[in-house]
Amino acid sequence: MSTVYIIQASIPGGHRKATYDTTPAEQYGQIRYIFEGAFSPSAQPDVAIAAARRALRQFNSDEDYIVWAGGDPAGMLIVGAVAYDLSLDGNIRFLKWENNRDPETRQANGSGHYIPVTMRLAAAQSVPAIVDRISNHRSSR
Repeated sequence: MSTVYIIQASIPGGHRKATYDTTPAEQYGQIRYIFEGAFSPSAQPDVAIAAARRALRQFNSDEDYIVWAGGDPAGMLIVGAVAYDLSLDGNIRFLKWENNRDPETRQANGSGHYIPVTMRLAAAQSVPAIVDRISNHRSSR
């Protein structure tokens, strides 16, 4: 079964302007949070990198998804970098939120759904570079 890694948990009624209902992401796999809602990756990047590496240790770039549903944008950057480092082929799958729109006005109506997207970050890599990456990845686990 796939895992959906949500970068940062929401704080209901918290200090952030927006909290998002991520339950629609459950249809893509088991939900796991990488950072607690009150944690600030930008204030403690070394701690955030270590936490992301721990949380993503079982990350499978062919099966799992990443979701950014608000929070500290530094968390998104850190998780993306760690996920890329752990991927065997340079691909990262994420879920993009798509607002449902009123057919007449085209205005967002407050509901929506996730769309799976695969981002190829290593398009320029050669086959030998990918083989080296796979070898290094397997030996580091």
